[in-house]
Amino acid sequence: MKKYLIAIVCCLMALSCAREGTRLYTGSYSFKTSGTITVTGDDGDDLVISLPTESGLMDIVEVDREASTMIVTMNILGGDLVVFDAVAKDGMIELKPSKRHTTLTYAGIDTDNIFDIEGIEDINLEKKTCEADLSIYAEGKKYDDIIIFDFVYNGSIEFDGEDTYKIKESDVKCRAKLNVD
Repeated sequence: MKKYLIAIVCCLMALSCAREGTRLYTGSYSFKTSGTITVTGDDGDDLVISLPTESGLMDIVEVDREASTMIVTMNILGGDLVVFDAVAKDGMIELKPSKRHTTLTYAGIDTDNIFDIEGIEDINLEKKTCEADLSIYAEGKKYDDIIIFDFVYNGSIEFDGEDTYKIKESDVKCRAKLNVD
C-alpha cells in the first residue's frame, strides 16, 4: 500500500510540473501584431504612428529547462524574421530586447500645393516611407492556447531622410495562438 501511495504522489507531482516554465510556452504559434507608437521630434511635437499589422508564424523552443530559457522566432509573412532570447518567470514569458531595422509606410501630406490663390485645394495624401531603428522587448501571459504579449518599442524613426524622431511610448499587442496538429 505504501508503494502505491508513493507512486501516486510521484505521478501527481510530475503532472503538476508538466506545463510550467518553458514547457508552458514551447510550440508553434500563429501570431498577429498591431498597435501604435508615439514619437517626439526635435521641436517637441508628438506624432502617433499606427504600425502596420503583421502576422506570421512564431516558434518557441526550449534552450535550457533548468534556467527556463527559450528562443522565440517570429517569421513575419512577406517580411522580416525577428529572433528573441526569452525566459519563463513568475508565470510569464519575457522576451529580451532584440534589434530590428525596418521601413514603415505612412500617409504623408504633400505640402507644396495645399493653398492656392482661391483657398484650400484638395490635400494630397501620398504614401511615404520612413526608416526605423528599433529595440523591441515584451512580456506575455498564456491563457489556455493563446499568449498575449505587450511589446515595448524603443529607438528612433527617420522621416524623409532628415527629421529624426525618438520613440516616446508604444502600445503594441501580439496575439499568438498555438497551432494544433
